[in-house]
Amino acid sequence: MRRNINKQKITRWNESAGGIYFPEELEEISNLYLRDECHVKGIFSIACFPEGHPEEAQLLDLERGQKAVQNLIVNTGRAALAQLSRATASGLLPGAAVTVYDLGYLATGKGSAGGATLPDPTDTGLIDETTVAIIPRPLMIVTTPPPGPPFTTNLWTGQIGSAQLNGAPNNIINEAGIFCLDGAVAGTLFCFRTFANQTKSAGFIFEVRWSHIF
Repeated sequence: MRRNINKQKITRWNESAGGIYFPEELEEISNLYLRDECHVKGIFSIACFPEGHPEEAQLLDLERGQKAVQNLIVNTGRAALAQLSRATASGLLPGAAVTVYDLGYLATGKGSAGGATLPDPTDTGLIDETTVAIIPRPLMIVTTPPPGPPFTTNLWTGQIGSAQLNGAPNNIINEAGIFCLDGAVAGTLFCFRTFANQTKSAGFIFEVRWSHIF
């Protein structure tokens, strides 16, 4: 699973502050923003690298050679975003009634038949989630990279560790989503994406990446 390394990409990874974008991600963000400026959108990608060597990260092919693809923010995710906006406008301080709408959990699964089943705005969960059942949903981190004209993004990342999800059939990953912090098991689905089968193997980390574009 060793890959040829792009020296320019290594430099970008090491030197970028506040979050790193691969060239394919930046290109798709620009295209998506120019196509539709009226809605909160997102792109999705997965980086793979040997444990301890993030400088060797490479984006995986997710759909017909694409390495950064459009992500769907589902209806329940838009409702959660509206709740957060309402709470902020009302001057409510963070607390149990507010923070449940924050994003935070990564979920992955194996039920989309290699991306044949497409996500739908009415979805409230993954098709066949392996996080929760096999490993706990990893917590995600968020950074806000320097804005790129004419858009601003938040970059959410979560990792499947080198020792996780390596045994068949759960090592086949073809769907992923972000859940709000209102439940490590159930919870509110914010966004969802299906894609071509990706095979997880021991010694390699999958970094699942979402960019929400504003």
